[in-house]
Parts: sequence; C-alpha cells; structure tokens
Amino acid sequence: MQVAGSDSGGAVNCPTSHLLAVPTDDTWVDAAEPQVNHGSDVQLFLLGGASEQRVLLCFALPKLKAGDSFVSATLALTLSQKPNLGTDSRVLDVYALSTATFKEGRVTWLNYGNGAAKRWATPGGDFGAGFGTGSLQASTSVVRLDASALAAAAYASQQTGLGLLVRDPETSPVEGIHFAFASKEGSAASIPVLDIEYCGP
Repeated sequence: MQVAGSDSGGAVNCPTSHLLAVPTDDTWVDAAEPQVNHGSDVQLFLLGGASEQRVLLCFALPKLKAGDSFVSATLALTLSQKPNLGTDSRVLDVYALSTATFKEGRVTWLNYGNGAAKRWATPGGDFGAGFGTGSLQASTSVVRLDASALAAAAYASQQTGLGLLVRDPETSPVEGIHFAFASKEGSAASIPVLDIEYCGP
C-alpha cells in the first residue's frame, strides 16, 4: 500500500474509488460520570469545557489490494440534534486512540476495558499528537473530519483496526456547546462512516 501523491505535493494521478466502513464499536465518555458506560446509547454526545464529553469509535480498516494507493480518509458524523451555533462555526478535532480497538460495552472515562489493569493512562482516552479537524456551522447536518494522516499511519504500520477520538477543543464551559451525533445503534442512514479514498494501478 502506498500513499498517492506523496512525491507530487498531494496530486493524485489515477482514478479514485471509495471504501466505506461503519464502526464495529462506538460510544461516548463523560468526565462528569467517569465510571458510567454509554456503549448502547443511540446518540454520541460531545462537549468541551470542564465537564467534557468525548466520542470514541473503532473501525476495522478496509483492506487495500497490492498496488492500491491510499489517498484520504474522512470521518462523517451525522447530527441527531443541532446545537445553537448562531452565526458561529466550531472546529472539532479527531485523534487516533493509542488503544486501536476496544469494546463499547466496557469503555468509560476512566477505563478502556474492565478492571484496574485496563485504565486509560490519561482519563478520557489516550491519544497521540497528530489529529485532523472538521468545521461545523449552523447549517451543517453532517460534520466531516479529515482523518487522512491517522489512517495513513495505521495502514503504514499494518494495523487492522483504527480507534478514533473526537473532541471539542473549546475549554471554556461558558462557551461550551453540546453536540449529539447518531451512533451505530441509531438510524442506519445516519450512523458514523469512515470513507477511505484510494486509487488502483
């Protein structure tokens, strides 16, 4: 697997195709309820500030054939409740979880699995420095976050799964805006999707 355009400033010189993946597991975690699991919820809640809420998703990475070149990855989340943004926009961040796979029925703000041995090193989820962003405006019903760098790194290291964490970087609770996205337990038309774009020989 190669990265298309890596030698030409990002230009893609072949027809592209798409592989779509839905989460094997998705949930949200809540700093205000650090021991509560939300794996069966039909909505994924996101909130910045002191009472932060984060969205966690796990995907099985679609397989690329020999000779295929990875182009991009986009995480699409559909709002089930629109926040009151007014004329403002909000940028959300997506990170790769250090624990690439997890079981949604066991994850909390403190733990990625059952028991003290499976605690996050940092409450709320362990993630790396690299991230992608997506902008959300008042008219937006679907937020699309660029996860290209995260997926490319996962393919390069031959990972079969990709764990993602979405957060609102806003730190002020006064300006905190609550987001609610559809989970895989919700409507089939609205569940999260990871769109892998690639080109073949």
